[in-house]
Amino acid sequence: MSQFGKLSLLVGFSILIIGSVLRILLGLDELVWAVWTPVIIFGLCVVLAVFKDRAFFLEFFTLKTTRHGMNMGTVILGVLVLLAALNFIAASRNKKWDLTDEKLNSLSEQSIQILKGLDSELKLVGFFIDNVPEQASVKEQFLQVSELMRSESSQIKIETVHPQKRPDLVKQYGVEFPGVVVISYKGKQNTVTEITEESVVNAIIKISRGQSKVIYSLTGHGELSLSGQGPLEAGSFKKSLEESNYDVRELNLVQTPQIPEDTEVLMILGPKQALFESEIALIREYLKKGGKIFIAADPGQKHNISNLVTLVGVNFEDNYIIDSVGQLIGASAALAVGVLYSATSEITKGFQNQMSGFQLASAVSGLGGSSIFKTDELVKSSPSSFSKQAIESSVAFNKMTDKKGPFAIGISSTGKVDGAEKESFSVVFGDSDFLANQFYLQLPMNKDLALNSVAFLTKEKDLISIRPKTPKMIQFVITQTQFLILLFGVILSVPLISLITSIVLWYRRRHA
Repeated sequence: MSQFGKLSLLVGFSILIIGSVLRILLGLDELVWAVWTPVIIFGLCVVLAVFKDRAFFLEFFTLKTTRHGMNMGTVILGVLVLLAALNFIAASRNKKWDLTDEKLNSLSEQSIQILKGLDSELKLVGFFIDNVPEQASVKEQFLQVSELMRSESSQIKIETVHPQKRPDLVKQYGVEFPGVVVISYKGKQNTVTEITEESVVNAIIKISRGQSKVIYSLTGHGELSLSGQGPLEAGSFKKSLEESNYDVRELNLVQTPQIPEDTEVLMILGPKQALFESEIALIREYLKKGGKIFIAADPGQKHNISNLVTLVGVNFEDNYIIDSVGQLIGASAALAVGVLYSATSEITKGFQNQMSGFQLASAVSGLGGSSIFKTDELVKSSPSSFSKQAIESSVAFNKMTDKKGPFAIGISSTGKVDGAEKESFSVVFGDSDFLANQFYLQLPMNKDLALNSVAFLTKEKDLISIRPKTPKMIQFVITQTQFLILLFGVILSVPLISLITSIVLWYRRRHA
C-alpha cells in the first residue's frame, strides 16, 4: 500500500476520532456542521486511499484468506445486527415481570386503571438537591414510582429539577422547599410531599377529576367526629375521602329538614341516639329517588338503625360477636376479625387472605324471604367466632344461648324502596369503630373496606384505597433439638470432614 494511501487513512481516522471526542465533551448536537464535517472528511480520505491503491485492495479482497475472513466477518456482523434489533425491540416494547409476592415492583391494578384514563399530558416535576443524602434517597424513590407510572401510560412526563439551579421553575410551580413533587394536568397542579404510589395517585385523582362529589355525614345523634384526630374519632377517614376528591360535609336534619340535591352519598356513622321519625321519613324519600347510603352502627346503643336498614332489606341483629382470633393477634375477644370476604363484590374483590378488625361488632344479614333487594355479605368473622345478645363477664361459648359463626359484619344492598322507580344502593356495617383512627390507621384493610364502599356507592370504582406495599417478614423458627442437629450435623461437621480429608490427602502425597 502506498504512503499516500496510508496517510489518507490515518488522517481520516484521526479526524473522525477527534470530532467524536469533541462532540461528547462539548455537546455539539445542535451544530450540524460540527457534527457531520469530521464524518465527511473521513469519507473523502477513505475514498482517496481506495482510489489511489485500488489494485492493492482488489488483490487483497480476492485472496482466499480474505474471503474466509470476510465470511467470518459477515457472520459476526449478522450477530451484531441481530443483537441490535433485539435491543431496539426491548427498548421500544419494555416489559417487566414482578416476581415478588407483594408486587413491590409494580403498580396496583387501581393505579393502572387511573393512569390508563388520562387523555392529556400529565407532568411529574420533582425538586431535589442531589448533594443532600436525604434528598438523594427521596429522588430515587420518586424516579422509581414515576418510571412505573410512565411504563403504564405514554401521557406521563417526568422531570427532575435542582431548585438552586432553576429558580424560575421554583417560582413558576410555587415550590417552598425541596423534596416535593408537583403534578400538573390540564392547567391544574397539586404538590405532593410524601413520595409513595398512594399519595401520588391520590394527587392525580384530585386534579384529573372534574367537580368533587359531595358526601354528607349525618350529625345530631352522637355520631363519630370526622374532624378529630383522637383514637375514637374519624378524622383520618375524612382525610382519605378528601384525598380522593370528595367534598365531605356535615348535615343536621333537625336544623335543615331536607337532604340536599347534590348529595352523592349520605353517611350515618356511629350514632348513639335514635333518629327522629321525621328524619327517617326524609331518608326514606331520598332512597326512593335512587339515593345511596353508608351506615356503620354499633350494638347496644339507643339508636333505631334497625328500623332504617329494614327499608333496604338488611337486618341489624344488635348482638355482640366474640372472636378468639382477636386474642391471637394481640387484642381481645371483643375484636371481631374479618377473614372471609365476598369474591363477587366490587368492594372486596381481591381481599382474600387479609384481616380487618371490628371492635364490639354486631352481625348484619339480609332480610329472609325478600326478593326485592339483592344483598351481598362483604366481610365475615372467623368460623371460630360466636355471638352473644349481651356483654357478659365470661366470654365462653354457651351452647344454650349463643350462636356459632361466621357472621357477616358488612353487607351491601341494592333494590327499590317501597316499589320506587329507581334503585337505591346501601352499605351497612355492624360496627363504626373500624372507621376510628385507632383501627383505621393500624389495620389497612379497614381503610380499604371503607373507601371501597364509598367508591362503590359513588360509581367510581377506580377511586379506591391503594395500600402501601411492604415486604413480608419471613421468620425461621427452630427448636433447640433442631438447632443442635444443624450445629453438629452441618455447621461443624462439614468443615471438620473437609479438614480431615485434606490432612489425609496431604499425608498420602507426602509419603507416596
